[in-house]
Amino acid sequence: MLSPPTSSGAHPLPHWAALANQARQAILASTTDSIKASRAAVSTQEQPPAIMPSPYLWIVIASGVLSFLTGGGVGMNDLANAFGTTYGARIMKLWQIVLLASICEFVGAVALGAEVTSTISNGIANPQSFADEPYILMYGMMCALAAAFMWLMFATLMELPVSSTHSIAGAIMGFVMVYGGPKAVSFAKRIDTFPFVAGVAPIIASWFISPGFSGVAAATLYGTVRCIVLRADKPVRRAMYFLPVIVGITFFLESFFVLYKGAKARLHWSAGKAAWVSAIVGCCASIVTTALLPFLSRRVRWLWERRQRDGMSAAEAPGCVKESPEPVPETLVREPAMCPMTSPPPESGADGGGIL
Repeated sequence: MLSPPTSSGAHPLPHWAALANQARQAILASTTDSIKASRAAVSTQEQPPAIMPSPYLWIVIASGVLSFLTGGGVGMNDLANAFGTTYGARIMKLWQIVLLASICEFVGAVALGAEVTSTISNGIANPQSFADEPYILMYGMMCALAAAFMWLMFATLMELPVSSTHSIAGAIMGFVMVYGGPKAVSFAKRIDTFPFVAGVAPIIASWFISPGFSGVAAATLYGTVRCIVLRADKPVRRAMYFLPVIVGITFFLESFFVLYKGAKARLHWSAGKAAWVSAIVGCCASIVTTALLPFLSRRVRWLWERRQRDGMSAAEAPGCVKESPEPVPETLVREPAMCPMTSPPPESGADGGGIL
């Protein structure tokens, strides 16, 4: 009970202190009850449903598996162009080539594959044709990967010449035309950089232009080496002189392609800057090759002497048939036996001056 106010109109101090204490207790009790009620409501209410995965996640997973399999088909065909001569010359063993190629192909695809990815994704199909149904583009790309993989496997098993670039480009063009007709294919559109045309037209043109330029370049290079090196009196010594030049030119061309074309999306370098940097790389490669020439010369001499020793020791092997003016029946020649060379080694004169 509240005591009546005094004549001054104010309650005594003990009365107001008790009233404040009661109010504080009431607020505390109300707050406690609210917290308990909130906790009870949270514990009893229905949990929100779990986030459902995207209905197109299976396309991403399947495309990843097909990309891995298609990469194997690419390795079985295109990789032979890069390492065929290396294996044929017995410079590296097969397992070494596979290991090195796996590392280089993976690093190159991750670091320098943006330009190729842009061409495949936007250079063939017109993205505007799939604006209303983008999942169709995802599904079509997955089907293109599957078609390219099956065709690469079939051609490889049948030992047919095949190109992975032609396979994937043709597969994408096929499903785009089936879905949206010719208007869905980006045949040609003008751009500001070389070759100033993008789309399917430059891709198809490269199928005919590249072999022609490659043939001219290969014929020119082989003719130069044949005239200057192979037909010289001492071809091995002449090859030692020209090896730094050839290595420098090779590093220049490869570096220019990587810096200007492969890493274009990352570096954005002009052709002049890429050429200068590539020239420096080529000069450094030539200097390193020149420094290694003495070791290479000793290696060549050692290999030639070992070949001569192996030939002399094989002369005593049973079944070895020496050279004869008359043809020798194949039944008399055994596979493991080898006869020594009767002719003098190349580049060695009458005084036995050696090969260098």
